Amino acid sequence: MISVPNREIIDCRESLPLLMRQGFPARKSMELANLIEVLDGQLRVIQHIRKPLIEKHSPVNKETNRPMPLKEGTPEHDAFVENFNAILDTEVELKCEPVVVVLKETQEITPLMLFTLRHFIKVEIAENGSAPKAP
Repeated sequence: MISVPNREIIDCRESLPLLMRQGFPARKSMELANLIEVLDGQLRVIQHIRKPLIEKHSPVNKETNRPMPLKEGTPEHDAFVENFNAILDTEVELKCEPVVVVLKETQEITPLMLFTLRHFIKVEIAENGSAPKAP
């Protein structure tokens, strides 16, 4: 189990697919794909909560009776941000374990990617630029 705030899940949503493109062996790619599925499930939950919050705090256009976009600096926007930050700061338990990945020199992994994925992957560095053989 991994316990993280929702904010950390949102922060890694772009890095994990980039990591998947680094050419890992099939079994490791499958583990990463399963991790993406778990994170996508929680992202859907966050989005499911976010949309009604936007509708709740958006001013309504009197002519069309439709919500208008939230404008930064307005009381409505501030109320939305306060409520959404509470959701982002909520710790959730994910039914998965961190994935151990062995990185080669030739793989393009940025420090930002590693930082955003720190809860979800454990990194090992391959010796001599090649991944160790599986036992």
